[in-house]
Amino acid sequence: MKKYSLSLMVLALAMFPTFLFAQVLKVSQSDSKVEITGTSSLHDWTETVEDFYGSGNFSIESQKVQKVENVVLTFKVEGIKSGKSLMDKNTYNALKSEDHPTITFKSESSSISGNTISLKGKLNVAGTSKSVTLKGTYQVVNNQVKVKGEFTMDMTQYNVEPPTAMMGTITTGKDVTIVYDVIFK
Repeated sequence: MKKYSLSLMVLALAMFPTFLFAQVLKVSQSDSKVEITGTSSLHDWTETVEDFYGSGNFSIESQKVQKVENVVLTFKVEGIKSGKSLMDKNTYNALKSEDHPTITFKSESSSISGNTISLKGKLNVAGTSKSVTLKGTYQVVNNQVKVKGEFTMDMTQYNVEPPTAMMGTITTGKDVTIVYDVIFK
């Protein structure tokens, strides 16, 4: 009987070489890139998010993501860098970094269509939480998931006053775009 059961199991595995497996993958900060872009009355600008982490539960079959759950992303506000100390200081003040040192996203649901992942969840910025949908195209390589996309938000919807400089003569636009190229390993 045991020999018969083992033979059936081997036959089943041979007939179905691709199988669904779920695993928790973590963001590889060293292989990922997140930038924030915006405008001002003087020029367009870009800041790089240098300190972030996250994870998600991915079900992968035949190099395709079948399901994504429990994605949590955390960005340290004072890990946002422009290369200009005054601009960094204005960013941290606008985002209320002393009271709210991180920006977080927590998924509540997901959908997958072709090579596009859509995550619906809560984005918390400067103490204000809003429902958002993050979208990105993905690739699976060696059980790593690479997600690339962008998300534009109005800072004022999160009670963030767009920063100013030079006694208000330089103003920042209220919309910013978060551009991400993130690898989950």
